This record gives sequence, structure tokens and C-alpha cells, in this order.
Amino acid sequence: MTLSIPEQNRFKQIISLRHRGSREVSGQFLVEGTREISAMCQSGYDCLELWVAQSRHDALEKQIGQVTQRFPLAKSHVIPDELYEKAGYRLKTEGLLAVCNTVNLPLPQTVGNNALFLVADQLEKPGNIGTLFRIADAFRLAGIIILGDYDVHHLNVIRNSRGAFFYVPFYLTTDEFLFSWIQNHGLALYLSSPEGNNSLAEMTLSSPAVMVFGSEHGGLSSIWDKYPSQYLTIPMQGQHDSLNVAVSAGICAYAWRQQHA
Repeated sequence: MTLSIPEQNRFKQIISLRHRGSREVSGQFLVEGTREISAMCQSGYDCLELWVAQSRHDALEKQIGQVTQRFPLAKSHVIPDELYEKAGYRLKTEGLLAVCNTVNLPLPQTVGNNALFLVADQLEKPGNIGTLFRIADAFRLAGIIILGDYDVHHLNVIRNSRGAFFYVPFYLTTDEFLFSWIQNHGLALYLSSPEGNNSLAEMTLSSPAVMVFGSEHGGLSSIWDKYPSQYLTIPMQGQHDSLNVAVSAGICAYAWRQQHA
């Protein structure tokens, strides 16, 4: 199989989308996998094109047809497996890549009474951010707010979200803008910390609210010291005093949802 010169040139651009700089310059990102691409089809994202590994084409014919029906202008390209592996990661189990335009939303102008936002404060690992999307989707949360210069369109964020990336609104902002927004909308501010003096098991959680989770290495940023808030901690009985940040967020989100069903 030989690609045309335009296809070869375009595929070089597709490979470059594995890197943050290219995603930011082009305003495009990659989505890999049938589950993730199916979720994308149900969202407000635009699919620009599909790239399919040759050995997987027949098995994926139905999914390809669904995407091209949903996005008539999205052209489908079949490429040799060895080329696919330069852009994708899951040849043997998936073999399907979509290219989408990025979407960056401002913080919402209105907030419902029954709303919780998870705030990711300088989280390092894309996998943890992806899991936050799954948590937010599972408990019908209002969205995810990401602080810092974060690459939210990283392929591992999309992959670990298992498609929830396309169901949950997310917002990129700074702590100053976020706190001003919290005050304007009357949200409660909770900070998750192993050193918190309020046990999650004993707290009455307000709504609407935001819960902030810091990195596993450094914890919460010192910026939060200047904002009025409540610290909360998850009671534990073992030798370790901390959990994976996504696990902590899931426990706190569940506790909040139990009080605001």
C-alpha cells in the first residue's frame, strides 16, 4: 500500500500531534480507540479525519461507517500498520485514530444548586486527569477545573478517561480567576489534604461546591492559604496517610453525591 504525496505529508502532521507543541499550534488532537471515538461522535466535537490500520480495517468497518455518517466531511485513510504505530499506541486492539479540533471553554456563567466541580491543582500524571473525567461522569458532576499550564488534550488523558472526556465539561484557568468565580457564584470551597482537620465521614457537604486536589508529590499549592476554605481529610486506618489522587477524588465525589442525590 502506497500513500499519495498529500497523504504522506498530512500523516507527518498527524504524527506530530503526539507532541504538545503541535497540538497547541494546530488546535487539533488525536483520539484513539472505538469507545473513545464513539463518545466523540455523541459530543460537540468535530471529527476532521480518520486513520485506520490496514490489518484492522475490515474489523472496524462498522465503526468507520458510523463516524463518516456522523461527520460527512471527515475523510477516512487506510495506512500500513507500521505507519499507524508511529502515531497510535493500540494497533493490536484498536487500530483507529481520529483527529479533532480542540475546545477550550470559559468557566460557566451560571451554576446550578446541585453542582460539584473537581479542581486539579498542578496534577502531574495525564492518567490521573483522565480518571477524574471518569469520576465526574460516574457521579454526574458539573465539571473539572484544571489549574496551571496543563496539556489536557494529551492522548493518555483521553485514553484513561475511557471516553468520559467527551461527556464532562472542563475548564482551564488560574487560581485568582477561579476564586473570583467561586465568590461570585457562592460556591463552597473544600481542600483535600491528609492533614485536614475535618473528617469526610463527619462533614455536611454544601452545594454548589468545588473540591481541590493537589499533586501526589507536592500536595496542594501554597496559593490556597490565602483563600477562605474548609480542609477535609479521608479517615484511614492503615499505615499510609495518603491515597492516589484519583482514588481520593472518587471517594470525596461519592460522599458529596450521597448527600446531594
